[in-house]
Amino acid sequence: NLKRELLGMNPSQFVDYIKSVYEYLLNEVIVITVVTEDLASAYTIFETINQRGKDLAVEDLLKNYLLKKLLDEINKHNKENPNSQKDFEDEKQAMLSIWRKIENSGVDLEGSLNYHRTALLGTNPKKDLFKEITNYIRDYSVDVHSFMNDWDITVEAYQSLFEGEEYMKLNDKTKNTLTLFWEINHTHWLPVLISARRKKMDTEDFQKLIFELEKEFNQLKNIQL
Repeated sequence: NLKRELLGMNPSQFVDYIKSVYEYLLNEVIVITVVTEDLASAYTIFETINQRGKDLAVEDLLKNYLLKKLLDEINKHNKENPNSQKDFEDEKQAMLSIWRKIENSGVDLEGSLNYHRTALLGTNPKKDLFKEITNYIRDYSVDVHSFMNDWDITVEAYQSLFEGEEYMKLNDKTKNTLTLFWEINHTHWLPVLISARRKKMDTEDFQKLIFELEKEFNQLKNIQL
């Protein structure tokens, strides 16, 4: 995580880093300006250009997709509701506000999207996460703000597995089990617990669920041995 790396630098290291970025931008980067007639064309061009060369991160592709979809939603709404107009810039800032909240939470964006997708659909992810998420949005007619709010709920559910008020309600045995899962990088349980948190499962039932997952893990470990 770049933000954490920068915060961990001393002043001398930070200056050296800035110099290296400056040299890279000066000598290795070419900036091209593309002017479009409207925002819809801009988002389409962005998506088309980035289908070539080095792949962008899933979150970069998704942000562009959601902004384009949001523009389409606003245009459709304004056309159908002439007396109740929405402003794209206001709606965009509302979406980006949630995006920044998730980004600043410190979670890995692609990882959280993966868990979100699995918690919602209940099946193991396939190869193309971006395609799976956009297909989900299309097939279930999910609007942009609903998707962002729902993803935010997943991120909060994820965070509740190691911090916060809900985590503090767990007994020590349950906390120790969660710590063990984190330490051995055993992540198959994450979508299950995220889904339980999303559904507001009470503390007692949640602890029983973790106990059952621990038993399953121990059985698998014994089989492997």
